[in-house]
Amino acid sequence: MKLSRAILEYKPAFEVKGIGITYTDYGSWYGIYLYDKPATANIQWKDKIRFFDEAKEYIKELTGHDLPRSYDISTLEKIKSALEEKGFVADFDDAMDVS
Repeated sequence: MKLSRAILEYKPAFEVKGIGITYTDYGSWYGIYLYDKPATANIQWKDKIRFFDEAKEYIKELTGHDLPRSYDISTLEKIKSALEEKGFVADFDDAMDVS
């Protein structure tokens, strides 16, 4: 395994049950929030993937789909469906106001 691949591999230290993909309100990728409970709203997230390359790899490994850097509803719906088929509670939004 290449060192660069090992660095990009993200492995949470807990069982992930919820995944929330967030974009800014301008449609730019912001982060992936991971939850140890089967929910993505009204609870505190347990971990966050902050770097796009790590997030892209993580989603690709889980779903086989490429995570879009910009908010793309049709691709995100496919990712959400694939995550739900694997037993995760999943959601995405473009509501992050970073101002």
